[in-house]
Amino acid sequence: MREIKFRGKRVDNGEWVYGYYLKLACRSEGKSYFIHIIDSGVDDDDRYKVIPETVGQYTGLKDKNGKEGYGSDIVNFGSHRPLYAIKWSVCNANFYLESLDNRRENLHISNLVVDEIIGNIPENPELLEEETSKKKPESSPSTVWEHLH
Repeated sequence: MREIKFRGKRVDNGEWVYGYYLKLACRSEGKSYFIHIIDSGVDDDDRYKVIPETVGQYTGLKDKNGKEGYGSDIVNFGSHRPLYAIKWSVCNANFYLESLDNRRENLHISNLVVDEIIGNIPENPELLEEETSKKKPESSPSTVWEHLH
């Protein structure tokens, strides 16, 4: 079973924080989003307001270097293959990979080993633009499924 944790970028300084995810609604302030550091106990000083668009849940996926994969991360299966983003399916209640040319491959990602997690959508939007402007080489597998089999 995978560890349940989240990450998000702090509103005050832009640094990534990792821990439990809290979404609080206050009548006077509206909605606020926080990451509470996992091993800190219950001290409010270890709760950081985060940018909601940067929040991602840990998927259980790790790349060949041991780097953890979170929702909205961008992964690479090899130099001649398209890049993929880790997404969450509300309908299927699972993580899946979507190629950056929008070809959805609903694969159970916990069984995959990716070459490298190269970035994430909030910090690296240029990777999305670069990938959609590339032409796929004729000789490379067109899907992760073909790459694995």
